[in-house]
Amino acid sequence: MFYIIIIFRMFSLTFNQLAISEDLEKSNIVRKQPDILDRNGVVIATNVPTTSLYIDSTRVRNPESIAAQLCSVLDDLKYEDLYKILTSKKKFAWIKRHLTPRELLAIKNAGVPGVNFYDYVKRIYPHSNLFSHVLGYTDIDGKGIAGVEAYISKNNEQKKPVVLSLDTRVQSIVHEELTNAVNRYQALGGVGIVLRVKNSEIISMVSLPDFNPNLQNKAKDVQKFNRASLGVYEMGSVLKFFTIAAALDAKVVKIGDLYDVSKPITIGKYEIRDFHKFKIPKITVRDIFVKSSNIGAAKIAVKLGIEKQVEYFKIMKLFSPLKIEVPEKSTPIIPDKWSEGTLITASYGYGIAVTPMHIAQTAAALVNNGIFHNATLMLNKRGIGEQIIARSTSRAIRKLLRAAVTDGTGKQANIKAYSIGGKTGSAEKVVNGKYSKDANIASFIGVLTMLDPGYIVLVVIDEPQGMQHTGGIVAAPVVKNIMTRIAPILNVTPEM
Repeated sequence: MFYIIIIFRMFSLTFNQLAISEDLEKSNIVRKQPDILDRNGVVIATNVPTTSLYIDSTRVRNPESIAAQLCSVLDDLKYEDLYKILTSKKKFAWIKRHLTPRELLAIKNAGVPGVNFYDYVKRIYPHSNLFSHVLGYTDIDGKGIAGVEAYISKNNEQKKPVVLSLDTRVQSIVHEELTNAVNRYQALGGVGIVLRVKNSEIISMVSLPDFNPNLQNKAKDVQKFNRASLGVYEMGSVLKFFTIAAALDAKVVKIGDLYDVSKPITIGKYEIRDFHKFKIPKITVRDIFVKSSNIGAAKIAVKLGIEKQVEYFKIMKLFSPLKIEVPEKSTPIIPDKWSEGTLITASYGYGIAVTPMHIAQTAAALVNNGIFHNATLMLNKRGIGEQIIARSTSRAIRKLLRAAVTDGTGKQANIKAYSIGGKTGSAEKVVNGKYSKDANIASFIGVLTMLDPGYIVLVVIDEPQGMQHTGGIVAAPVVKNIMTRIAPILNVTPEM
């Protein structure tokens, strides 16, 4: 009888453990995400051993005492909630997931009867906020639910480390400079992107405000919002870059063509004016670009025509969804019908809303001999580029971008050691159904360098405060600071 009892007890414990193991499987805690590395092998997401606490409530004899003991060592547990768990009559129930070493030691020292420990891993992010919107985060069971983490879970990439195109050193610089600018101008937020021209690899992507993915459950929605790839904005004069590139490629204008910009253009009840008044009535296409003339861009768009403008904007992927490896991405917002009013306003960045990442990847193509690549976060991702404009158009655009920095609205981005090119952007935001002069988007897109285009650097500041809120004043200096600091890291040779 004694041996029969022993054998019965062994089988009982075995079946009980199998039942618990089955419950653990159902709890989906078996997922283990691979490490995520930057392009230089720096670990930016990994796993650490951890212990979780569970209980078989059918075996609890004194729930009041156990609940009191656990609450005395685990400050964040409530007695009422714990008592319900202990009296639920469930064979398996979590008490707390991912105990800290101090909590684990306290429970063991307290000698709480009936509780069980389960060893597993916890996802951690060593750089805290630095990569928050890129990496995203996992749920408590280790399943990716945002950012690259969600991409990994969706594609079941669990075996070897995932290597991203990001550079931790560059990301740190962009984050620091963008944070300084947002604080200086008391802005709502900002975006900083560094893109490799040749293949559109994302070297850095920062969205502010951000959050600590280790504590993502404490972050607000505004902190989790990815302005770089999910936010859509009317970007203003940056779009003149694309309008003039389209007109040059379609051969409807030449760099030296003259346009009368002496009088505003009226569309319905709105008047299109230039931010700066020109001393002479007629200026060239070059000066329209360099000095950022709204009137000139509008007249160039009219010469291009609705059909061609729409065709080129489609070719330039300004109507297409992003293909980067995060779920937080948007398709541009465009009008249902493309009227003459849309033709004109879109020429200088109104009436069409795109993400900053759209601007960066298209700009990269326009200086990369016209070859477009979708922006990517994966290192050495193979892809065939698409020719979207002629090489000759790309050469002409590079000259215009350089002139905008040496002679135009982008002077504050000029660096003596490098031939920087760029284009400013300023746009009023819609507030309560109307464009507001007090709510602006200030941006600057820069190219490092024009002699050998290697990198696109885009900075967007959302609602900078103060008397000056243009892209040339607010965003261009930030791009200059970023380029000056990252050029040695990226092995960009000084040219001057």
